[in-house]
Amino acid sequence: MIQTINFYEFEQGFRIRPDNFTYKGLLALFDYLEDYEEDSGEKMEFDPIALCGEYTEYEDLSAFCNDYSATDMEDDCPHCGADLSGVAVIGGRCGVCNGIVYSDYNCMKDVVEKTEVINIDDSAFIIRRF
Repeated sequence: MIQTINFYEFEQGFRIRPDNFTYKGLLALFDYLEDYEEDSGEKMEFDPIALCGEYTEYEDLSAFCNDYSATDMEDDCPHCGADLSGVAVIGGRCGVCNGIVYSDYNCMKDVVEKTEVINIDDSAFIIRRF
């Protein structure tokens, strides 16, 4: 049994996890899921806990890189030679010299190739976790 909900009910369902998505993020996710249902002809069960586990909102690409780039960096920093597997990489920068290190996530085009991306505005977006 599947019940159709509107955005207000969708938004209210996330009150159990209020820090997972911004209001704008919830609007974008709701529209995305509705489009998916319409395009696929498949109805989805509304499960906010599962959606919080499956999707993550980022304020910008740098925030995304803080979560994902450290394990995908080159072996050594191209600036100081530090072994990046044992150095903190914050916002795409080496924790030793603060030089920009390149990963395959430094460009939104590359993020889109890895997973589903739901744009919220010019910099914020939601990804489907991988």
